[in-house]
Amino acid sequence: MTQIELTEIENDMLREILKKALSELSLEIAFSGRKDFREFLKKRKEFMEGFVERLERELASGRREVIKIDRLRKVDILEGLAEGELQSIAQYFEEENVNAEVTLCEEGRDADRLYVLEQGRVSISSKKGGQHDIDIPWPS
Repeated sequence: MTQIELTEIENDMLREILKKALSELSLEIAFSGRKDFREFLKKRKEFMEGFVERLERELASGRREVIKIDRLRKVDILEGLAEGELQSIAQYFEEENVNAEVTLCEEGRDADRLYVLEQGRVSISSKKGGQHDIDIPWPS
């Protein structure tokens, strides 16, 4: 089995390429005068349709919801970015709901994410004993 990671843009391009190829294949089948060649093309078309279905299912199961631009506009550190800039960075944001008492990161470790608290509460504590609570109330 071969696995490959594609960006959202690459996924869309692959989908379009496959749909175009399927369309062209359907025309070839319709206009082919040779029965044996038509049968060969039909098998190829069935394979491609199955592949596209599997691809769509796989993409749907792993697809994450793209954060809406309106939500990004409300983030202080993104304030002042143009519409196009927000659209280009939106793909890097994903919503994550975190249960209470979960450690998101630890002091002294390299961060691999930037968390933006939209609502809820987070506590930041240091090894020296200091603590800072951030509370973002639920929208009314």
